[in-house]
Amino acid sequence: ARGELKLTGEFVELNNEDDFEKLLEKLASVAWGLNIQPPPPSDCDSQTMLKYLARYLTGGPISDRRLLSHEDGTVTFMARGGTTRGGDRKQVPVPLSGVEFVRRWSLHILPRGYVKTRRYGGWSNRHCGDYMESCRELRNCPVEDDTTEDLDPSETPERECLECGGSLEMIYVEDKPSWSKTMH
Repeated sequence: ARGELKLTGEFVELNNEDDFEKLLEKLASVAWGLNIQPPPPSDCDSQTMLKYLARYLTGGPISDRRLLSHEDGTVTFMARGGTTRGGDRKQVPVPLSGVEFVRRWSLHILPRGYVKTRRYGGWSNRHCGDYMESCRELRNCPVEDDTTEDLDPSETPERECLECGGSLEMIYVEDKPSWSKTMH
C-alpha cells in the first residue's frame, strides 16, 4: 500500500513487524556515528535507500552543534528554555532517552514527494494567501468555499462511519502539543 515501507532482498524478512522490532531493539544498543553524504537518486532500489537511511542523516531537525552528549542511553542537546513565545530565550541542556530522541526526530521525516520548506516559506502569515492561490492555480483546483464557519453548531453536517455508514459523535479532540511543551 502507498506510504508503507516494503523491503526487498536481504531485508525482506523485516517486513514482518516482530522481526523489524527486534532489529530496532538491536540497533538501539549500537554506538552510531554520522557521515553526511548526499542522498541516493530517486530511482534507486529499496535496498540502496535502506542502507543510506541506516548510515546517513541529511538536514535533520537538529544541528550537530546542539548535540552535547550520548551517554548511558541518554541524548543531551541544547534547546530554548522557558515557556515565553518568541524572542531570544536562554538555551538549556535537555536530556532525553535515546529512544525518545529518535522518536521525536523521526516525526520530522517527510512522506515521499513532500518538499521541506524552511522558515515557513509559503505558510508564513505574510505569504499564505498568495501561496494557496498559486497552489490552486498549479493544481487547477477551484477555490474552496468553507461554509461550515457560518453554520450553527446544531446544523453541522453529521459524521458517518466509512465502514457501516452509522452516525459518529465527536467526544474528544486532542491537538498536537507545541514543540516547546513537548520538550519540557
